[in-house]
Amino acid sequence: MHLDKVLAEAARNNLRVQLCLANCGAIQEAYTISSLAGIQDAADDKYPFGINIERAMLFYTNVDTRRLYREHVEKLATRRNTVTGVFYRDDPTIFGWELINEGQAVAATGPSVARGLRRWAPI
Repeated sequence: MHLDKVLAEAARNNLRVQLCLANCGAIQEAYTISSLAGIQDAADDKYPFGINIERAMLFYTNVDTRRLYREHVEKLATRRNTVTGVFYRDDPTIFGWELINEGQAVAATGPSVARGLRRWAPI
């Protein structure tokens, strides 16, 4: 895996790395995890700003996407670097784990979505 080499090289050069576990960029971006759960991309020109909010929020609230995300996090955290032999969870080169880059949630979608977002973080 290329990330093993990046982490090993960063350690060799006394650099620290923050790993981003998911990338949103824009809320309508197609998530690999969402597509695995059978959720369609949120891009839709029929809605304001081209975003179907209900579909976009499924990334955070759908049982399957939450399970797949947690599995993704566990797989990375328990991975043993093939170059250094150190588990990612124990690697001092990794100074932080970003749950999602530019994660977005629409507050106006109701209390059930807000509860789902609070449960989303894999803590």
